[in-house]
Amino acid sequence: MRRRVSLALRSQSQNRRRHALLLSSIAFGISHFGQGITGVTENLIDGMILGALYLGSGRCLMNLILAHGVTDMVDFLLIFLHRYPGLHLE
Repeated sequence: MRRRVSLALRSQSQNRRRHALLLSSIAFGISHFGQGITGVTENLIDGMILGALYLGSGRCLMNLILAHGVTDMVDFLLIFLHRYPGLHLE
């Protein structure tokens, strides 16, 4: 499956790229099931945004690295401030 998604993302067909982006984002979200519904939802949305950024930027990874760092920093701050949705620290 990973190979098919990778080939579809490199495809010239816009429709195939959209399907690959959706499929890989869903898989990415589900792979974070251990973080609860908040983790699944956040990572599904992050996958869509980062995937669209990747395709829209001419497949430039530096944009994704910076965006990923920003989202991780926001998550860290929310956890540190006890404001992360769905997280119950005792």
